[in-house]
Amino acid sequence: MEPIVEFGLVLFFSAIAGIVSVRLKFPPVAGLLIVGLIMGPNILNLVSMPTINGFAELGGILLL
Repeated sequence: MEPIVEFGLVLFFSAIAGIVSVRLKFPPVAGLLIVGLIMGPNILNLVSMPTINGFAELGGILLL
């Protein structure tokens, strides 16, 4: 898949996970972690490793 499509999927599922976790009275971070585990390369493989590495580097740059 293209990185833009993968990024859109990540944003969509993370928004849904945030809404569902708040309604179930869980912390939103827990919902995001669960969705990340499901979407990652170990279970559904919706997001590829090069895309994950690129977003991780971008996140590290933004944190600095």
